[in-house]
Parts: sequence; structure tokens; C-alpha cells
Amino acid sequence: MPAEAVIYSSNDYASFARRVASCLVDMMVVILLLVAVYLAFVWKYVPHDVLSMKNSLERDKQIALYLRPVVRQTTVIYLGVIFMYLIVARTSRGGTLGYRLMGMRLVDAAGHTPGLWPIIKRLLINFGVGFLAMIPFAIFVAAGQVSSSLVKLLLLFASIGGFVMLSYSACRGHCRRQSLHDRWGGTWLVRKAARPLGPAVVRYHTRFMGTFPLRYQDVEAAPVSDAATSEEPAAVARPLTVSPPPISADAR
Repeated sequence: MPAEAVIYSSNDYASFARRVASCLVDMMVVILLLVAVYLAFVWKYVPHDVLSMKNSLERDKQIALYLRPVVRQTTVIYLGVIFMYLIVARTSRGGTLGYRLMGMRLVDAAGHTPGLWPIIKRLLINFGVGFLAMIPFAIFVAAGQVSSSLVKLLLLFASIGGFVMLSYSACRGHCRRQSLHDRWGGTWLVRKAARPLGPAVVRYHTRFMGTFPLRYQDVEAAPVSDAATSEEPAAVARPLTVSPPPISADAR
């Protein structure tokens, strides 16, 4: 349990719209980076006469043939790009490009930038959700049931939409707007300029099988102790009793 858990204002936790926009930006950045790596390998290993072929199907077959000996290298670089952008970049305070554009930052229960393991865990959960969302698209395309490029594109967009809804729909019903992968990773997304309201306590929640493996944490405002809330009544000043001076014998 974190030694110094904190809680933020409800408005400081990133909204559903901000999170979805950030996710789409980061997805686009990853796709562009992977395409750049692919084009670099194509430019290096595929002859120019193959690239200038008129028949696109034959050209694609030839390109795959020339890239087959370097499949392992390309795969390692693909995984390296994904690791550096989606994991290492999130360990910095600024985060990924999507976080920066949407004015958000990722924090743990103590309000600090999370370490590698929580970020890896939430990314693995994201990949699992994405795999489930892409199953219908993969089945239709692999079975040859869809021949139209437009229909394939629509199915792809539907799968991406399903992934977004599965991952981020939990934000709407949560007071601290935790997504599915945030809950199991023990992380929160807050506005860039957010400051903690005060101390908090960590509450652990479980699902299905006790504390293993589906166990996630949330924070709640720390209860204020009775000693802090009890106010001692202010001391009431008693009026001073002044006795009259004694009457001398001459004054009688």
C-alpha cells in the first residue's frame, strides 16, 4: 500500500472525451511510426524495379518475398517502437503525445508518475481488450467473407470503436474516472495542472477469484480523526471582582 496516497478533485480527473481523444492520437502515432519502420526496410531491401511494378498484387508478393529474411529484425524493431512510445514515454512526467495534447498526466495512488510495472500491466490489459475487439474483424477478413475494401475499412473502424468502448466506458460510471486498464494497473489520469486536495486511503477491490488475479485499487478521501475535528470550547474569561477600598477612621 502506498505510504502517502492522495486524492484530487473530481473535476481534475480526465474525462471520457479527453481519454478517447488521447487514445486515438497515440494510436495514430504508433501506426505512423510502424509504417515508417516498414518503409525504411522496404527502401533498403526491395529493388527499385519491384517497387515500380504496375501490378499491385504481384508487387506486394515480391515485397513480402524480399522482406522475409529480415522478418525477425523488423519484428524486434516494431516491438521496440511500441515499448519506447507506449511504456517508456509514459514514465516521463509529460507522457505521450496524446497526453500532452489533451493536457493530462498519469499518476499512481501517491500522485507520482508510475513506474514501469504498472504501465506494462495496464498496457497488457489494453492489448487483451484490443485483441477481443479485433476478433470479429479478423474472422470476417480471414474467412474471405468480405471482399470490398470499403466494408473492410468499416469493420476496422467498428473494431476500434468496440475497443474504445470496452476500455473507456468504465470512466463514465466512476467518480475518479478510472478506465478498465487503470483500475488493474493502479493508475489515474488527471489534468496536467491538477494538485491534490489532501491525503487519501487505498481501498482494494476484488473480482471473481478473491484477491488473485483480478485485484485492483482505488483511493478514497482519508477520514478526518476526531481529534482534528473536535474543537475545544474557548475559555470564558471571568470578570475580576474588585473589592472596595477600606474606609479609614478619619473619613468617618
